[in-house]
Amino acid sequence: MSLPELIGLYKQFVTVETYTGRDAEGQPTYSGSASHRGRIAGNRRLFTNDKGEEVLATHDIWFAGSPRINELDRFTLS
Repeated sequence: MSLPELIGLYKQFVTVETYTGRDAEGQPTYSGSASHRGRIAGNRRLFTNDKGEEVLATHDIWFAGSPRINELDRFTLS
């Protein structure tokens, strides 16, 4: 499969807001947002979050590139 054909599979966009810390009430805070081309597929699996709790993930995301993201960033699927 050629690169243009592969990129053609990445038809959705994911908006990523960068995690910046917590406010005085302990709620997460975020700055700015960037939209990245990606491929989103439904897939259920359990992860352990930063608080040690098991969380159900409902989607896998593959990016058409290498955006700088981390597990605390907020993702919006479209």
